[in-house]
Amino acid sequence: MSEPTKTVRLKNGSDEAEPLVAVITHVLEKLMDTGRGTAVYDLVQMCRDQTHKPFGINGETLKESGLVTAPQAPGDDWQVHGSVRNIVLSAIEPRGDSIDFVLVNPVATIAAETEAPSTAIAEAEVKP
Repeated sequence: MSEPTKTVRLKNGSDEAEPLVAVITHVLEKLMDTGRGTAVYDLVQMCRDQTHKPFGINGETLKESGLVTAPQAPGDDWQVHGSVRNIVLSAIEPRGDSIDFVLVNPVATIAAETEAPSTAIAEAEVKP
């Protein structure tokens, strides 16, 4: 019998599987590191408003990264899985009063028996 997957509490109060948090956080970091901050910005907007339409190729970039599901029929919206939404909204913090934001560790608190996700998160500034 396999052991249950460890979960971590995120800043938005949800509990998500630790491996999933690490993977999604790593994907967000890679998007930021490769100059695709506008795709991350669109993802944040999609997490906040399910009717938000990504700009240009951002939707395809996010789909290829496994973060969203493309519309299945004309008029359908892009879909963000609930766990991805929780992680994204916990990992992104606004910077000042502008549209700039930073990527931070989405984990709220780390109990003594639980380690942080394996991905080390350095704050990265994004200006979409």
